[in-house]
Amino acid sequence: MPMLHGAHRQAVTLLMAAALTTLLPASGYAAGTVSGPCDANSGTRFNLEPRDNPQPQNGTSVDFLPGAGTGSGDLVVGVANDMRSLTAGAATAPDFRGVFGIGSQTGFYVHRSGSSANPCAPDFEGGFGSMVNPSNGHSMIGVGYPAVAAHNGTKAFFAVDSRTGNGENLDSAVGVFRTTAATLTDFTACPDGTLTEAQSATCWPVRTMVGLTSTNVTSSSPHLAVDDRAGSTGDVYVVSTRISTFGSFISLVACKNSLAACSQPINVSGSDAADLAQVAVRPDGGVTVTYTVYSGGAIGNAAAAVIKYAACTPNSAPAAPTCAPAVMVANETQAIPFNAFDPRTGFGASQFVMHTFPKHVHRQDTNGIETYVVWERCKVSTKVAYPGLNLVSVCPDSDLMVAASADNGQTWHTAPLDTSPQDQFQAALAVDPATNVVNIAYYSSAADPLQHKFQVLLRQIPPGPATPDAAGAPVTVTTKTIEPAGDPVLEGIFIGHYFGLAVRGNRAYVHFMSTSSNGTYNGASAPEQNNHLSQVDF
Repeated sequence: MPMLHGAHRQAVTLLMAAALTTLLPASGYAAGTVSGPCDANSGTRFNLEPRDNPQPQNGTSVDFLPGAGTGSGDLVVGVANDMRSLTAGAATAPDFRGVFGIGSQTGFYVHRSGSSANPCAPDFEGGFGSMVNPSNGHSMIGVGYPAVAAHNGTKAFFAVDSRTGNGENLDSAVGVFRTTAATLTDFTACPDGTLTEAQSATCWPVRTMVGLTSTNVTSSSPHLAVDDRAGSTGDVYVVSTRISTFGSFISLVACKNSLAACSQPINVSGSDAADLAQVAVRPDGGVTVTYTVYSGGAIGNAAAAVIKYAACTPNSAPAAPTCAPAVMVANETQAIPFNAFDPRTGFGASQFVMHTFPKHVHRQDTNGIETYVVWERCKVSTKVAYPGLNLVSVCPDSDLMVAASADNGQTWHTAPLDTSPQDQFQAALAVDPATNVVNIAYYSSAADPLQHKFQVLLRQIPPGPATPDAAGAPVTVTTKTIEPAGDPVLEGIFIGHYFGLAVRGNRAYVHFMSTSSNGTYNGASAPEQNNHLSQVDF
């Protein structure tokens, strides 16, 4: 389990997740088909972990390059929090002790075989190993919260994770990694199976750290975007939440595609006590960041979240972009509450930690470049009781909201996206560059009358004259429900803060947490958290 950082995560321990309706009318856009070989019931377990005493995987991200695998198959790369500690790290620095004596907790998983009967089956996996702080020789391990993005122009993949010092040192950074399709399809550099730390380093040969500090500052929840426009140099943009005893702000870094040079971090959130940032690149090359400013949610106060959007002008990496002051997307007065002093609060009815976490994407439409932001809210305004009481307020019904802008954030139009009964949460967004269709995947417990187990759904917003345009009917990606409390290690308290979605050329890959694969614990079979992959074609 990765270390958890930030005011909204500090209380979560290392051992810790009817029919659909929408107020946006269905567009009639063609429904997708879930890949049968990938298992339309529950997706394919996207790791190679043995089934004896397995450990959880969650917090997933994914991207792919169509036809870049062997035999012209898709090359799919996923990353996730992985409690196995796939790297030991001891060889990189003499002071390595790690978290409870274990290594980096960020895993990667790759499907590359075009001849595979299952296009969602992993061919190999590994872990992003420890790195050395060049200023003091300290070892720094990956504690999860990963993300991955592909660049079609250079056939490259990039990944990021949170880095922290081991033992008592206070080092913190964001790890950034690069590899290519040529390397990932090289059976010598990246053999099938579970890779050693040395093999993993060969498979991802370029790596650096950004926002490196040895003070009491933590870099948390990183995210990245690559300028994937045709003919661009493919600059890479990395955001993270920088947290200290003095508060928090959103950091933005620009790197060359080769990772040979990166800018110093810039503060894009000003004096806001900001958290949970996402970065994206507009079709015109502009760089944008969304983040959230939380308030309330403790000792009788309703939670609120101001969602903000910063528009930045790129200056060609390694020069940092120039960012305008952030503007408000929405003032969410019914945010899902979180109380850092009582981890029971912030639960939905499904009884695992969730919270308001906005994501955003851009697409070219008939009315210009549109921006879409989706986030979670509580159907009703809830208050949090004093910690220690037996009765603690929770969100009885989580909904999804959408806001859209056609003028780079100057004006926003907000509407419900999915306000059906039960919980809808952890939305993931991606735009198909071939069709400019916005894709939104998320968990929903609408199929469970007890509002506990959930499925993965995917719906689309095709181009149109409105802002926002209408969303189509949902595709059920997993017909089998997911039992969040099934994992014997985390017991349903933590299922990750997000999952992954990538769409290119009318094909979507969804990388999510599922408990449909059992493990064996002391001879007894039990469900447990695994990263799963599904494919949907439109």
